[in-house]
Formats: sequence, structure tokens, C-alpha cells
Amino acid sequence: MITNNKRYRHSKQRQLILGIVQNAADHPTADRIFQIARKQMPTISLGTVYRNLQLLSETGLISSIRLDDKSIHYDRSCASHFHFVCRKCHHVEDIPPDSKTTQQLHALTDHQVDNVHLQLYGVCRRCQNKQE
Repeated sequence: MITNNKRYRHSKQRQLILGIVQNAADHPTADRIFQIARKQMPTISLGTVYRNLQLLSETGLISSIRLDDKSIHYDRSCASHFHFVCRKCHHVEDIPPDSKTTQQLHALTDHQVDNVHLQLYGVCRRCQNKQE
């Protein structure tokens, strides 16, 4: 549940948006979240969705993923992990990081790294099968 203080007070709209992202099997965009939210709360505006997604991202309750095409997708997980992004269908898939890869990434810098988000781009298996 969201902290109930002056800056991040609880609202029905925020809880709805958070629930949509947390229950999403994929990484929805703000437009997709808006479409889902409107089914449950017809009076919600797109601006409200955008503002709440930004706030939820800033508070660390969800994470945002900016792709090469400038679209922003939202992820329920804020933990270190990787994403595979299909250049054809734009599907975003979580890839759990293995400890060896994460250690190698940490070794590339002399800075203290406490979180890793890596995006891999290519063509997903579904799109590859369509080409054959």
C-alpha cells in the first residue's frame, strides 16, 4: 500500500493504477493502463494516469522502462533484472539476471553499483517464426 503522507497521499486512482501494473503479465504503457483503468473507473483521465505513474515510479513502487522508440513501459518489479525487447512487435520480456553476469557488470566500473537494469534488443521467437 502507498504511504499515507502529505506528498504521497492515498487515492483510489493511484491504488487502481498500481494494481493494474502489479497484476500485468506484460509491461504496459500508460495508454494501455488508461484503457484498463477506464473499465473500472470511467471518469479517470489520461493525465491522472500519467501523473500517478510518474509518482509511483519516483517512490520506487514500480519502475519505468524507456525503450529506443521513446515509448515508456511500466514494470511491477524494481529489483535488478534484464529486459528483452523485440524490435518487430515491441514485446518486453523480463530476463532474470544470473549472478555471474551481474558480477561481470559490476566489475566493469569502480563505482558502487546497487541496481542493474539491462535492455537487450532483437527479434523474439514469435516474430522469428512468422518470418519462416
